[in-house]
Amino acid sequence: MGGFLSMKKIYPQTFSRFKDLRIELLPNLFGVRDMEFYRVSSNAHFLYRPIEIKKKSGGVRQIYAPSGRLKFLQRRILSKLLEKVRLPPFVFGGVKGKSIINNASCHLGSKYLLNLDIENFFPSVNWQLVRKLFIDLGCDSSVADVLTRFTTLDYRLPQGAPTSPYILNLVLSNLDRRFFLLACSNRLTYSRYFDDITISGGKRLIGLEESFLEILRQEGFTINLKKKYLYGPSEDKKVTGLVLKSGGRMELVSMSGLLKYLNELITEGLSNLDGINLEKEKQTLLGKIEFVKSIDKVDGQNLNTLFNKIKWV
Repeated sequence: MGGFLSMKKIYPQTFSRFKDLRIELLPNLFGVRDMEFYRVSSNAHFLYRPIEIKKKSGGVRQIYAPSGRLKFLQRRILSKLLEKVRLPPFVFGGVKGKSIINNASCHLGSKYLLNLDIENFFPSVNWQLVRKLFIDLGCDSSVADVLTRFTTLDYRLPQGAPTSPYILNLVLSNLDRRFFLLACSNRLTYSRYFDDITISGGKRLIGLEESFLEILRQEGFTINLKKKYLYGPSEDKKVTGLVLKSGGRMELVSMSGLLKYLNELITEGLSNLDGINLEKEKQTLLGKIEFVKSIDKVDGQNLNTLFNKIKWV
């Protein structure tokens, strides 16, 4: 997978922020006492709780969400450090102020549109990559070790941690750069929403599909072939839960499906999540509700009321 060798040149102030970090300064930066900081750091592995999610093919799978002070500290790592690193404008998932609406809007009016999905998104990123990220951002090895301990579980990124989506965005920076450059040089539009990649534009996209797939392979990722789809000029195009229609219009894929999904999450809990990425599911739902609200304020408010009844971790 690609590295972050240009981070210092591109973001000198951000690099300096990480470079000046020392372990003894972290408790004060995150607003906790020294003893609590080191206690949570030493026991981070035990401060997760499993959540069972039903597989559509049958059976269950587990994701892990942090509890108590670990979750508090992860949120501080996110706000005090990770979110200080600017993400490019074509990244929409896990970014404040952006939604599925912004992501889909980039592709309105395109004749061709290619949807790609990265398979096993979270398991693809191990602790070595996370540690390397912190070092490439400027941390010394001891600080990188502590931050990696706070943000990984069993040598992987935990799906339920608030830090995981932003870390993934940073780890994918080289892939994003390569996709963006290839798209721009061919007058195509590129965007990414968590693990959902969308490329759109003219007919030359057809001949470049394999080039994009090869970049994914070179960066160490696998494509989910079941979710790969190339739309043509005469088709309505689905992008992150919205449908792009001719004439520059957008529609919700299914209002009844959204209502059904919200009610299932209220009555049966998170075991009915469509995916294993908690933050992605939350943001996607909020984006759909925001879209409905832009058309019918009352319907949007009713959906928001249902959303607030869901017991998120």
